[in-house]
Amino acid sequence: DSKNSIEEISTILVGLNASRVLLIGNTQMSDYDGYIEKIKKAVEKQVRLSIGAVYLSNNLADGEDMLKDLYFVYMSNNCDAIVACGSGKLIDYAKALKLMISTQVKDIKKFYASSVNAREIIYVPFIAIPSEFGSGNETNSTLVIFDKEKGLSRNITDGMLSADYCLIDDEIISNTDARRTAYGVIEIFARAVDGFTVTDTSPNT
Repeated sequence: DSKNSIEEISTILVGLNASRVLLIGNTQMSDYDGYIEKIKKAVEKQVRLSIGAVYLSNNLADGEDMLKDLYFVYMSNNCDAIVACGSGKLIDYAKALKLMISTQVKDIKKFYASSVNAREIIYVPFIAIPSEFGSGNETNSTLVIFDKEKGLSRNITDGMLSADYCLIDDEIISNTDARRTAYGVIEIFARAVDGFTVTDTSPNT
């Protein structure tokens, strides 16, 4: 029941043995009638859960630099779980953060080489909440990130990138305007092009 999915998030997080959550969101989510605050309250319904930090970004943010910030925020606030609510691009960044924390590798560029095999050291609970129509990457084990040095997109594929749960909330999806729906269609096309033009992938691609 999508109407109740966000209300169940605290129960899900407790089941995943989470206690201190990093909440990642798009900056425009703050315009949706306090939607980020709604997620915070839903998480903190359980006494054993707290929000360690909230990180808001936008779709224009540089992926590599943002991941350095996210890694610092996650570690410095003693977080042990990730909840990401936003666009497909932002959820990809959250997936990359999960991979970095799980493997204790601070630089996402380490995973650009096809010879790298990721090894999980720490389990990181991860819940994805898509905010708009897009490519469905909130449910898969692949991410796309732009390599500034080489000037091209990189695909990284690993089982650790998959979210433990993907929650669909009709309140946020139904508020998607025609422009964002159009952007979602463009994103699907762009990711299809990435799939044909990317030069490096992980061994599991």
